[in-house]
Formats: sequence, structure tokens, C-alpha cells
Amino acid sequence: MPIYDGNLFVFGLGYAARHVIAGYGERFTRIFGTSCAPPNSQCPEGSGVIAYRFEDTGYDLRILDELASSDALLVCVPPSLGSDPTLDHFAVAIRSARRLRWIGYLSSADVYGYVQG
Repeated sequence: MPIYDGNLFVFGLGYAARHVIAGYGERFTRIFGTSCAPPNSQCPEGSGVIAYRFEDTGYDLRILDELASSDALLVCVPPSLGSDPTLDHFAVAIRSARRLRWIGYLSSADVYGYVQG
């Protein structure tokens, strides 16, 4: 991951994202992210990460402002029912985020489960 002096937004503050933040978080000025759990429950302790709610039923509108102020975006939300929840809800906001210089997608095979091929 490139070194930035800017803001990182992470969709999906789960296991894999927490490891990225632990290893590279000091390279960013501020880190924001989303979680379907209670606010900040997925944030590494002492990391300064600010979490906002994002679920199938809706999301915190502050996510839109944080995306607009982000320089890097990491997507760690797995597909759901054949589509990408991040793009389903935030494609326009991501396209409009003029400060974004880097977008990455990180996943782990263990989150998908067995679906018979």
C-alpha cells in the first residue's frame, strides 16, 4: 500500500481490515470506516479509527462526507446475493470523491463459505 499523508476510508472494519490498519494505519492522517456492529466496536483499540453504521437496511449519512474527504479507499465488504453492497449504495459518492488517489479491494476466502462451486 502506498504511503499517504491523507485520509483512509475502509468499508468493512472486519478481521482483515483491522490487520491492514494495525500494519499501515500510521501512514494516514485520519481513518474512517463502516461496521454493521455498534459504532467503534470493530475499531482496533487506540487506533483512532472512527466507525459509522452501514447495513443492508441503511447507513449513516456522514459516510458521504467522509468519502468526499478521503484520499484512499479500501473495500473489505464481501458480495451479497450476487452484488456488491458498497457499489450498490455508494458508487456515485465514490465516483464523485475528487480526493481519491487509491482504491483497493481486500477479501479473504474464508468469508464466503461453501456454495457448491
